[in-house]
Amino acid sequence: MVKKIYIIGWPVGHSLSPDMHNAAFRALGLDYVYEKLETPPENLAATLTKLRQDPDFAGANITIPHKKTAAELADELDSGARTGGSVNTLVCRAGKLIGYSTDGAGYLAALQAANIDPAGKNILIFGNGGAAQSIIPVLQPLAGKLTIVTRHDARPNISAADIVINATSVGMTPRADATILPETELLAQIHAGQVFSDIVYAPRQTLFLKNAAARGAATHEGWGMLLRQGALAFELFTGHSAPVEIMQKTLLAKLK
Repeated sequence: MVKKIYIIGWPVGHSLSPDMHNAAFRALGLDYVYEKLETPPENLAATLTKLRQDPDFAGANITIPHKKTAAELADELDSGARTGGSVNTLVCRAGKLIGYSTDGAGYLAALQAANIDPAGKNILIFGNGGAAQSIIPVLQPLAGKLTIVTRHDARPNISAADIVINATSVGMTPRADATILPETELLAQIHAGQVFSDIVYAPRQTLFLKNAAARGAATHEGWGMLLRQGALAFELFTGHSAPVEIMQKTLLAKLK
């Protein structure tokens, strides 16, 4: 019997998770299929109730805007999901939904794969949603200083930061003309020696990253986090080590 896994969000039409995971399933000869399940917020609870009753349902990845609500609806949470108050992965075991967060560990792995070391750095992170709440506990013990900026905060001191992270969905397709840093005076604070990192992966080069690169800063694209959190979720779903190289090849081919 083919096991079913979904990406649940609103919207999810842009998601490349199905391509990445299905390529991994084929490579390992696993009887799993990964599909998109577009779910408005008001339908999330009913959708999860229905899925947990399906004997072929193995789990789901959870994306915007459901990460915090899914944590409340899960039967159990692992320590990372409990700390951040959000989940991006649900695994169904005997009709119970176990919530995990692979976002934080995935993001750190993506930084490390790009040879970016957050240890002792002054880190500024935009956002306080589900993804941010998963990333913050992972970076907090490593950073020399970590500043969280929300839309209600005063203008941040960007020039003092070593690493600036967009942990929001601002700039994601189809609104690729948007950026978390629209103001000229904020852009003027960007300089060489900084790293600007985005969790948005579509488009690969967001306006946030383009503006940073134009002013001499190094940039870190969001696909790395998608890949690494997806590999961790794959292992939770299947119990098999993820074929990361195949997943990466598939992902980058789709992002061209």
